[in-house]
Amino acid sequence: MLRIDRIACWLFIVYYATAIFSMQIVKPLDELFPIALVCLSLLDCVCNRQWRRYRPMFISLGVFGFYTIYSLTVVHFNTTAAVLKDFIIELKPFVVALCAYCIAPRFTPGDKMVLRGICRVMTVVLLLAGLSFYFYKNFLCTIFFHVAYIGAFALLTALLYVYCSADDEGRLKKSDIVFVVVTLFVGLLSTRSKYYVEFVMVLFLLFVYRRGMLRHLTLSNMVILVAVGVLGAAVAWKKFDYYFLSVNFSELDLNALPSYARLALYLGMGLILADYPLFGSGLASYATFPSSETYSALYGKYGLDKVWGISPDMPDFICDAYYTSLAQYGAVGIVLFVYFWVWLYRNLRAMTRTPDPRWRYPFIVGASVLVFELVELTTGTAGVTSAGVAALFLLGMISASGNGLRQQQKKKKNETLASNKKVKTLPIRI
Repeated sequence: MLRIDRIACWLFIVYYATAIFSMQIVKPLDELFPIALVCLSLLDCVCNRQWRRYRPMFISLGVFGFYTIYSLTVVHFNTTAAVLKDFIIELKPFVVALCAYCIAPRFTPGDKMVLRGICRVMTVVLLLAGLSFYFYKNFLCTIFFHVAYIGAFALLTALLYVYCSADDEGRLKKSDIVFVVVTLFVGLLSTRSKYYVEFVMVLFLLFVYRRGMLRHLTLSNMVILVAVGVLGAAVAWKKFDYYFLSVNFSELDLNALPSYARLALYLGMGLILADYPLFGSGLASYATFPSSETYSALYGKYGLDKVWGISPDMPDFICDAYYTSLAQYGAVGIVLFVYFWVWLYRNLRAMTRTPDPRWRYPFIVGASVLVFELVELTTGTAGVTSAGVAALFLLGMISASGNGLRQQQKKKKNETLASNKKVKTLPIRI
C-alpha cells in the first residue's frame, strides 16, 4: 500500500524548510504545497480506494466550485482568469488543513529531530532579519518583504518546536522551554500589535493554562482569565484605536481618506453584504489580490476606487485584512467560515477531557494556531500565506488526532451506557 501519510510528512518538512523563500524569492511555493497535497489525496483515493476518507476535502472543493460558478454566471465584477486565480488562492488555506486532517499523518522521532534542527536555523534567520530591520533593511526586504512576517514565522517555529519536543509523558525539557521562549521573543521584532496579542495568549497557554480551567471557573481562574484579557487588549489597544476609534465619523468621506484604507474596506464590506446578503459579490471582487491585480468593478460601485490604497493607481492595501474578503461569500459563506473553525476546535477539545498528559501540548499547539489565525486575519493575510499555511497543516494534523481521541471517548461512553443499561435490566432473584 502506498504510504500517503509518510509522503505528506516529508512534503511538510520540505515546505517548512523553504517557506521563507516563498515570500519574495520563489513565490509559487505557496501554491505548490497545497496543490501537492490535493494531488496526494487524489492518489490515495485512486490507489488505496480511500474516497470516503476525503469527504471534508471534497465538500470544500464543492463549496468553492459553487462560488466560482456563481461568480462567473450571476455576478460579474471581474474577468474569468481573475476568478479562477482567486479560486486557487482562497481555497489554499482550507484545503491544506483539510488534507492534513484527512491524511492524518504523524511525525516519527526522525521527522521530529529534523524539524527541530530546521527550527533552530529558522530562529537564527528570524533574529538576523529582525535586527536588519533596524540596521540593514535590504536583507529583510529580500527575504520577508515585510517585518510583520517575522512574527508569523517566529510563532510557527515556536509551536512546531513544542510539538516536536514534548515526550510521551507530556513534558518539555528546560532547554526546549528556553528555546521556545527565546523564539517567541524574537517575534517581538516584528513590532506588530497583533503579534503582541498572540505572544500573550501563547505564553498563557504554555505556562498558565491547565486542563479543565475553562470548564471550572473558580474565582482564581476568573481573575487569571480577566488579567490575560486585559493584557491582550492593552497591547493591541493603540492600533485598534488608530484604525477604528480615532476616526471622526461625522466628517468621514470615503473619497478623501488618505490613511484609512483598512477602515474603508470594513465599511465597504458592510455595504456589499447589504446588497448581496446571501452569497456575496463573488470571487475576485473584493479585498483579495486578484481583485487588485485585475481591478474589480465593485470598488467603483461604492466609491472605494477613490480611496488611497484601494484606488486603481495605488491598490497596495486592497488585501490588507482577510475578514473583509468574506463579503465575497455573503451570509452563507460567513456561516461556513465560522463552522470551519468551530469544527476544528471541537476535535481539539477532546484533548482537554482526558487525564492522559501526552495530549497537553498537542492541545496547546492547536489552540495557539487557532488564536494565531483568528488574530492575524483581522488586519492582514499572514494567516493564509506561507507561515499561516504551514500552521494550518499542523492544526489539521493535530485535529485529526483529536478526532481519533474523540471517537474513542464516544465509543467508551456508549459502551459504559450499554453496560449500565444491561445491569439495570437484569432480573432480580428472590
